[in-house]
Amino acid sequence: MNPSSPNDISLQESQPNERNEWRQDAHEEPSSLSARIWKFRLHYFLPLPAWLMLFAVSLPPLVLAFLIPFKDVKIHLGVAGSPWAGFEAFRTLFGDDMFRQALANTAAVKLSGALLAGLLGLGLALALHALPWRRLRGALLVLFLVPFFIPSAVLARTILDLLASESTFEQGAAAFTDPSLARLIVMAAAVLKTLGIPVVLALAAVAFGPANPDAGYPRAVFVPALRAVGAFALVQLSGLFTADFDLIYAQAHALIIESLMTVDLYVFRWGFHMMNLSLAGAAWLVQFILHLPLLIAAYFLIRRYLSPSLFVDGRTDPPVRRVSPAWQTAGIAAVSAYALVVGFMLYRIFVRPFLLASEHAGTPGAWLHWPPVVAFLFVAVLTAIGSMVMTVLLAYPLTVRTLPGRGLYKLVLIVFLAAGSMMVPHFLYLRHFVNTLVPLVLLGLFNLAAVFVLKERFNQLYGDRKRLAERTGRGEAHAFVTLFLPAMWRPLVGLGVLQAASLWNSFLIPLIYLSSAEMHPPILLYLRTAFEGGAWGVPFSDPSNLQAAALISLPPVLLLLVFRRFLTADLFLSQSRNH
Repeated sequence: MNPSSPNDISLQESQPNERNEWRQDAHEEPSSLSARIWKFRLHYFLPLPAWLMLFAVSLPPLVLAFLIPFKDVKIHLGVAGSPWAGFEAFRTLFGDDMFRQALANTAAVKLSGALLAGLLGLGLALALHALPWRRLRGALLVLFLVPFFIPSAVLARTILDLLASESTFEQGAAAFTDPSLARLIVMAAAVLKTLGIPVVLALAAVAFGPANPDAGYPRAVFVPALRAVGAFALVQLSGLFTADFDLIYAQAHALIIESLMTVDLYVFRWGFHMMNLSLAGAAWLVQFILHLPLLIAAYFLIRRYLSPSLFVDGRTDPPVRRVSPAWQTAGIAAVSAYALVVGFMLYRIFVRPFLLASEHAGTPGAWLHWPPVVAFLFVAVLTAIGSMVMTVLLAYPLTVRTLPGRGLYKLVLIVFLAAGSMMVPHFLYLRHFVNTLVPLVLLGLFNLAAVFVLKERFNQLYGDRKRLAERTGRGEAHAFVTLFLPAMWRPLVGLGVLQAASLWNSFLIPLIYLSSAEMHPPILLYLRTAFEGGAWGVPFSDPSNLQAAALISLPPVLLLLVFRRFLTADLFLSQSRNH
């Protein structure tokens, strides 16, 4: 078929559509609302199963979340049976120095992390772009992404273990008890974990910068990279008052917990340690009120100004523009230095433990048994597949710019996205499933940020093909089967891989719902061993425990290596907000 034929709706990629083209589409739509709804009826019925599941899992907890702060909640009475308390919880909350410290800590961690990762990522991306060796650039890019796939708890504890083992006894003890050092460790681990994302985003944007060979370096390289890094920073700052819970919790010893207190940790502590559900609910509501406008602003800024630099076909190996020998030398030095940092951390996690002899156990971790490992691998994969289905069903209706009710559709998704992890309301709603895997599956089914990433990717690259199909009388079901699914299956697999890795690495949901140690996932058993200074008579620093940490970290890293071609740059935005 001739690519220029008006009937061609193949997967040939396109540039972003102009606004006047969408206005023209609006003029071509049926004038009556009922006729437009009927025309796009598939877009109302297709996502219905996903909406019903989302409402069943998250709508009742969201309603509870707005009631809990105003009641003196007693868990045996339930929210409905508990007496009204008015604004008492908020008076207590805003009078609590620890909550104000939590707000400040969370904002400081997130803001400094976004700025540091963004600036360093921009510099590393420009340095990588200057390297003339194609295969080396690709290998280094994968290396820089590896820390994102390592569990945050393992990353933090590895840095602690490094500081303790390379110091005197007094200095080693300070690594575990010094608040200032603890904050630096959190910052270093957060930057190390996320730094690969702005690098891969910037390189992908440069690959699709101005095609004009006469375009100067600033316009062809620096500006596209800066726009992509700016989008990463906006995504991070849209969750300004939430931080990587696993990373903070893994560091939060009793002696330094106040200096590391974040809003999420505050909600968890008061909700599940102190059982003051009203105060925890008030803290969540303040967090939600702060996040909602930030998230809306970030969405529209990225959508309006930055999306053309983000949603490309995923190539991160652009043609190299000539730079001065001095700049190339500086780029080689910068890339080499960071590669050594990452390589050293990977050596400490995956190699060094197996070079040491254990004095207490002959196998990697007396607590690491294969049945729970296999069970949680299965749950992570199964839930990730379910998440892919939900993402497809929710994303496809957003590919129609003139869909009646599209604005409300997006707003509801953004509200649920801003709600995030409703720890206390979800627990009250799902408490009958304690010590089962049901909450892990239900709460892992939805990655709403992925819905926006998938729909924006499709609209940017294939939106004109979709419009052409509509104009030539092709039905919406035909476009879904022959255009959307063939175009999006690769990024959809990538999103599933990211979700599976996230579910395997995270311990928050198991920490809340699995009180029985026999049911704990491997990462939670590892953390328990770390906090206890060693369990089953084996010290935490024993090589067998460090070997177990390496084995726990291996599955998500293997996912990265095996599915690297499916993990296009823009997909990482769907997982970066809470890190």
